[in-house]
Amino acid sequence: MELQAVRRHGVTRVQKPDTARVALMPAAALTAGPVDFVLPLEQMPAVFRAGGDGGAI
Repeated sequence: MELQAVRRHGVTRVQKPDTARVALMPAAALTAGPVDFVLPLEQMPAVFRAGGDGGAI
């Protein structure tokens, strides 16, 4: 499913490219359009547990 389709129905989270082992995929997601969260890998589990509102960070 395309990232913007996900965004229309929910919250999008993209890993910060500079924290990714391979930056190509998160960088492509960021160029595809706006996302809700751009996070380093270590913060992503907390955001998923918080339901995407960023409250756990």
